[in-house]
Amino acid sequence: MNAELVYITVPVSELDRIRCNDHDDFGNAVVSRTAEGGEPLRCCLTMARAGDRIALVSHRPMTVGGPYAEVGPVFVHTSECQAPAPDGFPMDFRDQRAVLRPYDAAGQMLDGVLAEPGAGETELKRLLTILRWTRSRSATWSPAAGTSRCADRAELEYFGPLAHY
Repeated sequence: MNAELVYITVPVSELDRIRCNDHDDFGNAVVSRTAEGGEPLRCCLTMARAGDRIALVSHRPMTVGGPYAEVGPVFVHTSECQAPAPDGFPMDFRDQRAVLRPYDAAGQMLDGVLAEPGAGETELKRLLTILRWTRSRSATWSPAAGTSRCADRAELEYFGPLAHY
């Protein structure tokens, strides 16, 4: 399957709500601080530059329940920022080591890969392609359980859901 990947940020509506209310959806106060530089930002899928105003907030990236629907810390700008470029793997993350984890539509983890610096985009595409091919070529889909081996989204360890087909 040769579908384009879509890279996902924390939804703008969630960011607006957090910034307006001065607390995240889990009751934690938004504490603004000055970035040292290099903090992975989930609002714009870039690395913070030294001097940026950022906050560490709790975020639950998965909208479905299940054991992998965990809440975790993510860095965001404290004010509105530019959306990421729509043309591929986020530039600031290309040379970073990453743990890639694909999930199916039911929120079940299907696999995991440690991508070395410079290999994240290639590994992500390879992993999702293999899992989609597995679904189309084997009997791993279970209508009774309502799950499949189809990777609907993948996650990077340091900034939550990264991509989906």
